[in-house]
Formats: sequence, C-alpha cells, structure tokens
Amino acid sequence: MKFLFFIRKFLISFEFVCILIGIMAYMLFSEELDINLSRMQINPDTVKFVVTIPMIIFGWIWKSGQSFFQRGSPRAKILVNWPGYFHLKQNFIVGMVYSVFSLVICLLSILNREISALNVISFICGLSVISVVALNFYFADSTIKDILEEVNEV
Repeated sequence: MKFLFFIRKFLISFEFVCILIGIMAYMLFSEELDINLSRMQINPDTVKFVVTIPMIIFGWIWKSGQSFFQRGSPRAKILVNWPGYFHLKQNFIVGMVYSVFSLVICLLSILNREISALNVISFICGLSVISVVALNFYFADSTIKDILEEVNEV
C-alpha cells in the first residue's frame, strides 16, 4: 500500500508534468533548436555560472529537507504524532528522488560539452523539476510552521 502511494505521488505531480513537457519539447522542437544552437557562440564563463544554479537549489532542498525530520527535536515529536505525517514524509522522499535525478541530469547535460537540443532541453527540464521541488519544500515548510504554531497555541 505504501509503495503504491509512493508511485502515485511520483507520477501525479508537477515535477512529472515538467518532465513530460520536456519530452514533448524535444520531440517537437529538437531540429529547429539544433539549427539555432549551431549558429550560437556560448561564453564558457556563462556555462560555469549556469552549472552552479541546480547545485545551489539542491543544497537548499537538502538543508530544508533535513530540518523537516531532525530526530529528537520538539518539532519532530509533534510532527510524528500529526495525522498527515505519513503523507509529508512520502512527499519529502519523492521530492528528494526528483531533486537527485534532476541534479544528475543537469550536471550530465552541462558536462557533456556538446551544445545540442537534447542537452539544452535536458538541462532546462532538470532545472524546472528541481525548482518545482524547491517550491514544494518551501510551501511545506511554511505549512509545518503553521501546524506547529497551532499546536503551541493549544
């Protein structure tokens, strides 16, 4: 049952929609994009800057995710007894899986050094997915803070 819930969360998500959009973009626009990319000159310093963006976002996701589940803290004790804890933890796991895969895709597409439609679309798709995960973690963190404030008021 828990595995099916994980699969459902994985396949029915904004992150998966971003991946599908990336696949569709590659299928529809790869030839035109390859032609336009072959005409462009890209500054190597730009590539050095762009490669850090997914790593920075991943670092924030990792730090934010760790703060959700710090064992032994009063926050964790309250969250474990919260009825929606299972869903929160599953969403966290799905988000971490998406962010790791997205970071790997982004790094592979940049390290390939070939400027092609596949690499550009893969990078943009990976960056989109990791950004959606970061937004989800941000909103989850604010929701957790609201829940903890409600508990502290009681």
